[in-house]
Amino acid sequence: MTHVINLSYRRTIMSEQRTFIEPTEIAGVEFGCPKCGLKILYPLTGNYTRLVDHCPTCDQTLVATDPTAHPSFSRHEREQIANLLTQLRNITQNPAIKAHVRIHITGVNENSSENK
Repeated sequence: MTHVINLSYRRTIMSEQRTFIEPTEIAGVEFGCPKCGLKILYPLTGNYTRLVDHCPTCDQTLVATDPTAHPSFSRHEREQIANLLTQLRNITQNPAIKAHVRIHITGVNENSSENK
């Protein structure tokens, strides 16, 4: 039996790299000051009733508190961020959630200096 292989046919194989994390891998949520680069980490283990509005180093606004500062202003931005921290913590501690919950992270380059 003779097998003939057609070498003129090439099939392109696409590959995709995706990055996922589990909620238990989230240590906290970090705020970075766009002006001076200071980083403030809010660990998921904390209970936050008040988040920082301004950078403690350079006084740059981190979360607007003035309704005229931004068109999408809502008086609940800080509350929403605090709720996000609480919800992420609750997902990691809820025994009723049996599924393997993973969060898809986009824009992650494994070779970038931020990941080292």
